[in-house]
Amino acid sequence: MTFSKYPILAEYFYLYPNFEGTTYIEKIGAKGFLVSLLDLGDKQIYVINTHLYAGHEDSAVLIRERQMEFMWLTLIKLEISDKDLLLVGDLNISHPKVMNENNKVSKCNIYRRLISEYGFIDGNTNAAYTIDPLSNHYCNTKEGQQILDYILYKPAKEQDVSFSSWVILNGDKSVSDHSGLHSQLFLEPSIPTAFDYITTSAGEALIE
Repeated sequence: MTFSKYPILAEYFYLYPNFEGTTYIEKIGAKGFLVSLLDLGDKQIYVINTHLYAGHEDSAVLIRERQMEFMWLTLIKLEISDKDLLLVGDLNISHPKVMNENNKVSKCNIYRRLISEYGFIDGNTNAAYTIDPLSNHYCNTKEGQQILDYILYKPAKEQDVSFSSWVILNGDKSVSDHSGLHSQLFLEPSIPTAFDYITTSAGEALIE
């Protein structure tokens, strides 16, 4: 679910197919992605809010890759893949930093594809953990510190962008096993609007 102080001009939900090997729990979850078109005044931006398949097995990694491919092909068919996009949510994918440091997490290429092929920018330049059993008493994962939650921005054209993300709702302020991720995005000077974007582990997002 996406909340916004800016007008939402249109909103559509696209259900992921039940790929071969999808577990019963994931089928019940009926995951997909929500596309919301926001009107920022003299600019519009599409917010893609999703929660990808969970699991560390090779089959789970493959399903996540197929979900991401399905999402991207859908955006192409909608003719919005070349627009300003925010991709947000629990992607259940390993950040390169984590893959290099933690041999317990699953290895996958989705992050690389999002950045290198699709053209997204990651504001979490310090690679702050959104899963951290060392500081979050709700988190008891055996896989250790991870980055599973993302806010990524894809500009429609080359422009001056100031984009940063940081973890919130962690430590003694934790409200779930995932920390929140807060991003601040400033677009090119001709656009006076700046806005903050916050994700939570409940799959909700707030734009203010």
